[in-house]
Amino acid sequence: MIPVNILMLVYVLGIVLLLCQACITKKDVPLAALFTWVLAGFPIVANLNFPRDLDYSALLTSTVTDEWPFELLLLARLSNVILIVMLAIVVLRKIKGAVPRNGLWLLLSFFLIPLSSILSSLFGTSQSVLDFSLLRPIYIMSLGFFIANEYGALLVHHIKSWCFVYVIGSMLAVVLIPEFSVLRDDPNSYLNGTRLYGISSHPNALGPIAFLYLALDFFIDKPSRFKLIKRALAFCVVVWAQSKGIWFVALVAAAIYMLFRFEPQGTAINDLSNVAYRIRKRSFLILSILFIASSALAGFLLFFSPTLPKNVVTLTGRVELWAATLAQWGVNPVFGYGPGLWDDAFRYSYFREDNVYAGHAHNMFIQALGATGLIGFFSLLFYVFAQYKIAVNSYLRFSGLSLVIFVFMLGRCITESPFRTTNLDESMFVNLAVFAILIHLNSKTNAASACHSSGVLPCP
Repeated sequence: MIPVNILMLVYVLGIVLLLCQACITKKDVPLAALFTWVLAGFPIVANLNFPRDLDYSALLTSTVTDEWPFELLLLARLSNVILIVMLAIVVLRKIKGAVPRNGLWLLLSFFLIPLSSILSSLFGTSQSVLDFSLLRPIYIMSLGFFIANEYGALLVHHIKSWCFVYVIGSMLAVVLIPEFSVLRDDPNSYLNGTRLYGISSHPNALGPIAFLYLALDFFIDKPSRFKLIKRALAFCVVVWAQSKGIWFVALVAAAIYMLFRFEPQGTAINDLSNVAYRIRKRSFLILSILFIASSALAGFLLFFSPTLPKNVVTLTGRVELWAATLAQWGVNPVFGYGPGLWDDAFRYSYFREDNVYAGHAHNMFIQALGATGLIGFFSLLFYVFAQYKIAVNSYLRFSGLSLVIFVFMLGRCITESPFRTTNLDESMFVNLAVFAILIHLNSKTNAASACHSSGVLPCP
C-alpha cells in the first residue's frame, strides 16, 4: 500500500504543477483541471488515509474514529482555500462582463438546499451554532457554474477522466490491498459474500461514479484506446459495488440508449422533430423491454436475497430509517430536526440500544423533510424540477444523455441522500458532475437554437 504521506505529496504536487503550467505558458490557470483535481482527488487521499479491514463482523464492532490527522486537516483547508480563491478569480474576471444566463436558474435553485439547512440549524428542533461548512456547497457549485459555462466540454472531459481513475484505482486496489478494498463475509452480498469498496468510502459512492463513466462514454462516443476494456472494467465495478439503485438506473439508461441508438449524435436543430417522431415509434417496444428487464432484476433481488425476507421487505433496512426520520419531521414540520439528523449525537440520543449505523435516511426527499422540514423539501423539489427542465430541453439533440443524467440523479435521491453532504467527498464530486454536465448540454442546445433562429448556416 502506498504510504499516505506520499499520496498527500502527489496531491499537492499536482496542484503545484497545474499552477506552474499557467505561469510557464503565460496562460490562464487551467480551472477545469484544477477544479476536478481537488474535488475528485482529495476524497481518494482522505479514504486511503484511514486503514480499514473490511471483514463484515469486524466492521460492525469496530470503533473507527472520524478524527483526521493534522496533515489531512491541513490538506482539507488548503483545498478549500484553493476553491475559494478560484471562485474569487472567476468572479473578478466576470465583473466587467455579464453573468452567464445559461444554467443560472439551476444554480439559484440549488442554493435553496444549503440555505434551508442554514435555516433549520437556527430554527430546527436541534438548534445549534451556524456551521460554516453548510456554505461549502454554495461556493463549489458557484465555481462549477462559471467553469461549466466557460470550459464546459473540457470540464466534462476531466469529470469522465476522474471517474475512470476511481474505476481503475479500485480494481488495482483489489489486487494490491484486498483487505482494504473488498468487504468480506457480507450476508447481504449477492456475490459470494463480497462487495467492492475500492478506493472509495463506500460501494454506494463507488457505483454511481462507475455508472457516470459508462454514461458519458456511451452517450458521448469518441474514439479512444482500449475502449472496450475500460467499459468492461467500469461495468464490473457497477456490478460488484452492488448498489441496487444504480442497477435499476442502468436499466433505464440502457433503454434510453436503445431508443437513440440509430440516431446521429449532435443532431442538427432543424431535424429534431424527425428524431422525436422516430423515437415515439420505437418507444413502446423499448419500454416493454425495460419493464421485463426491471421485473427480472426485481425478481432476482427478491428470490436470491441472502437475507430474505427482511432485507427485501424493508429495502435493506431503509423503511425503518424512513419511519424514524418522518417521526422527527412531525416534531417540527416547518424547519425539521436540523442538519445534525442521523449524525453521531442523534443516533446516541435516539437509538443508543438499537445498533443503528445509518448516517442518513437513505432517501433525499425524506431526509429533506426530517432534517430541514417543509422549506427543505420544497427547495429540493424546486432543484429537481430545474434539472428536469434542462434535461427535457436537451435530450433530443444529445441522444438522451440529459435524460440519463436526470434519471441517475433522481435514482440516487430515492435510495441515498446525496445533497446532504457538505464535505469534499465522492457525493460532492458526483453532485457537481451532474450539475456541470446538464449546464454544458443546455449551453450547446441553446447555442444551436439561437443559430437556427438567426438563419445563419450551417448551425452546430
